[in-house]
Amino acid sequence: MTNTIIEKAPAKINLGLFILKKRSDGYHDICSLFYPLINFYDTIEISLSSTPLLSVPNHPELENESNLVWKAYDLLKRDFDLPSISIILNKNIPYKAGLGGGSSDAIASIKALNKLFDLELDKNKILKYANALGSDCAFFIDCKPSIVKGRGDIISPFDLSLNDYFVAIFLPIHYGKPIFISTAEAYQLVSVNENREDIVSIINNHTIDEWAKFLKNDFLEIFIQKYPFVDELINALYDNGALYVSLSGSGSAIFAIYDKKSERPIWSPTISKFSKIIYQGDL
Repeated sequence: MTNTIIEKAPAKINLGLFILKKRSDGYHDICSLFYPLINFYDTIEISLSSTPLLSVPNHPELENESNLVWKAYDLLKRDFDLPSISIILNKNIPYKAGLGGGSSDAIASIKALNKLFDLELDKNKILKYANALGSDCAFFIDCKPSIVKGRGDIISPFDLSLNDYFVAIFLPIHYGKPIFISTAEAYQLVSVNENREDIVSIINNHTIDEWAKFLKNDFLEIFIQKYPFVDELINALYDNGALYVSLSGSGSAIFAIYDKKSERPIWSPTISKFSKIIYQGDL
């Protein structure tokens, strides 16, 4: 048995996020297209240890039992006689950014534990654990472009390649500090709407430079109402050559998709004033 397993935990962006209705169980039915960012990822390093340990070197505030990485370990420990382990979580994906970092970390941990202890978990068993951990977790099992419905647990692979484009991701900042809006607050304020064109139809029937008219994130309006300067940032990104700009998840990351043929720099005084870039690379 290998003593240490290292697993990548990629980020995702939401190409559109429609909040359709509130469910009787307190969740909301959504529809979104999740697109993975394979080259933007956290890493999970799990090894045997004499005492349990969770280390997040650049974010020690995440070293607690509420971290989904640790919850994943506890969940498997209920079904398997697992020994003490050391988990080192190297965070590159900002948390509270709508990029799926926590959910992705949880699934990467399950995959690493599966390999480390030869648990022989198949996809269906991992899916059971994923749904117990959180709504978005299931997407990261296969981590391929997918239409995501229900409360985030109904995953349908979607044939979409954005190889001709690259993405830049920004964290909005206000007085030098990143801004956030809690998921709970965002859902309390969002307006639901079932009566609109389906996201699949929008993707299939409109070119990427038309997406801004149709492919909305319902949380973006709430975000702009709370932080009006975000609208200036988005307009500056469009002025600087972006084809499609949106909020990922419930925020706070703003992403901009550009044609690879574009030679415009991803910079302007407004962009620099209102955000910091955290990633740019191929889609």
